[in-house]
Amino acid sequence: MEGKLGGFSAESISVISNSKRVYSYEGNKTREIASLTKIMTCITALYLAKKYELDLKQQEVKVSNRASMQIGTTAGLMTGDVLTLHDLFYAMMLPSGNDAAQAIAEFFDKFIQ
Repeated sequence: MEGKLGGFSAESISVISNSKRVYSYEGNKTREIASLTKIMTCITALYLAKKYELDLKQQEVKVSNRASMQIGTTAGLMTGDVLTLHDLFYAMMLPSGNDAAQAIAEFFDKFIQ
């Protein structure tokens, strides 16, 4: 069962107002978070994108075989897929996609070199 609020659905929902929880559906249930490595990859890549003035919605990245073969949690990316950096950031953070994190890391490695 999923909670629903304002047309959105989720496994858990909490609404906070003035630092107090005013509504919660499964709000106390323990959940996994995105790995710290992916969070740092996200922060670093966003910093580099800003530094080099990259348009996240225009810059395209081709997914390598190495990225598509990542184990663990993935976004289901396939070798040869072409996505924008914007989409890869979402794929890395929302489903905690190891494949998207690898594709972003490879892109910036080549870009900076």
